[in-house]
Amino acid sequence: MISCRSTETTTVVSDPITFRPAPTDETDKPTRDEPLSVSLGELQPIQSLDPLYALNNASKRAVFLIYEGLTRLDENGVPQPAIAESWSISEDSLTYTFTLRENAIFHDSPVFSAGFGRPVEARDVINVFNRMANASVPTGAAELFRHSIVGFDAFFQQNHSIFFVDQRPLSAISGITEVDEKIVEFKLNKPDKHFLAALAHPYASIYPRESLRSGTRSLHGHPVGTGLFRMSSMSGDSLLTLERHFRHYMPELADERVTSLNINVHKSESILFRKLATEQIHALPELGPQTTDTMLKTADTLMPNYEETYRLFNRGSQHFYLHFFPNSTHPLDESRFQEFKNILSETAFEGIYDMKSPEPSIQFGDSTDNKKLIIGYNPHPFVFHASRVAVSDLMDTFDIKMYLANRPNIDLTFFWSEDSSIAGAERIKSFKHYNYALTHYRTGEVLFNEYPWWMSFKEYSKNDSFEL
Repeated sequence: MISCRSTETTTVVSDPITFRPAPTDETDKPTRDEPLSVSLGELQPIQSLDPLYALNNASKRAVFLIYEGLTRLDENGVPQPAIAESWSISEDSLTYTFTLRENAIFHDSPVFSAGFGRPVEARDVINVFNRMANASVPTGAAELFRHSIVGFDAFFQQNHSIFFVDQRPLSAISGITEVDEKIVEFKLNKPDKHFLAALAHPYASIYPRESLRSGTRSLHGHPVGTGLFRMSSMSGDSLLTLERHFRHYMPELADERVTSLNINVHKSESILFRKLATEQIHALPELGPQTTDTMLKTADTLMPNYEETYRLFNRGSQHFYLHFFPNSTHPLDESRFQEFKNILSETAFEGIYDMKSPEPSIQFGDSTDNKKLIIGYNPHPFVFHASRVAVSDLMDTFDIKMYLANRPNIDLTFFWSEDSSIAGAERIKSFKHYNYALTHYRTGEVLFNEYPWWMSFKEYSKNDSFEL
């Protein structure tokens, strides 16, 4: 068996990338021990605090702060013990056995009979993974694990195809078992060097089985995790306040003075930036397309008038794609399709890089309405930005209807998506944008890495001596 501190378990992420601010002079460090409240600005709405429904990066970041998985990632992207204090891996790398911490305690919550959080148990872990396979929840979490864990795909397919519960032969994922109250075992179909890192994803967050009982408050607005911060209040969809979980087993993971977090949500990039400039918020974990275009001189350099005031963190890139549906109910013939592509090729997308795409081989059918286009788009800010810019250049030539769609349908002529391939569609354009975070030099050191949902307040401190 291989212990969790062997070299085997630190190779699950290759070539990790860290984005740490430059060290400041020690004289800049505060001498006072007053509590600190850190404010973050988010452009995307926090749709849910249920881990399985964290469908955008803002929701994933909120879940990351409240919950934990069996593992966590450090600032270099390397898996470390979290709820699981240790693990062992079989010689064939197909069996992972996790030992849970005695002092990993859920936040206090009314879902518990006495209102006080209890230690995490193996049954909670099993319950979380079985729930991922339910037909009633989004499939993002299941896609992380269903091809790697023994029995996951069978349980997933059953739950999505047999709708009468009494006709289902499987009651759980066969490859996840409780050895005892504090030990849980996972069996894999084949070795997976990314398995430990996947267990740190917000989708794999652990919550108590009591939180899902009938009559209890939903995790959507009443989360119960084991993370460094717990839910305090939510003001509509614009402000989420978290307070420190003082019974956390490893309090040193965040600066001891950081006792609360305020997550401000606003759909206006300019308003969020003004709040950062006036220190009403202290960090933007993810810049939108307009802010990126305004502030950046090059891919990694701020404009001169910003570089002495703000820290920029390049968090890697994301790709998105434009797909064409030749069999749509609103199709285009070949000449109109080429006209569409020509207009698009001349369009400038701010903060977005046009990638070379293979020329699609499309069989065009007859079209009775060559001027009508139905265009769907994924809700990611950069995807929305690109689709909106493109539509403005196309409106003089085509009759366009646009709408938000998480998945394509037969009515769409085109679809902007983060999926690189879609059944029945031809990919005609590939784009990428860089993920950036921004903090003010006058405020503390928030650490970021290549995972868009990851952040750390471990070294956070006020820098009151900074002069504008």
